[in-house]
Amino acid sequence: MDPVKVDRRTASSGLAAPAYLSGLGEEQMQLVRAPAVSAHCPERQADLDEARWALQKVEAAAERVTKTLAPKITLWANPEPTALRQLRSIADGR
Repeated sequence: MDPVKVDRRTASSGLAAPAYLSGLGEEQMQLVRAPAVSAHCPERQADLDEARWALQKVEAAAERVTKTLAPKITLWANPEPTALRQLRSIADGR
């Protein structure tokens, strides 16, 4: 039987303290903390999962903007002289 999943007091006492007091490293503490949160606080785990999913979507969108839109913004902000002349001639009706 896994005490972290069964006994809330055991899980709370072990997980409330900093990792160094338990003798676990930070990565080991995360491995213990994740199933405890899922077992004892499923609503909080669902919120965390949703927040992580949203963060991934925002990061992916930011990366797409950086790769695709940033070069265009630079071009729009500093257009080539040839393109400007062409646009002026079209605007002037030449």
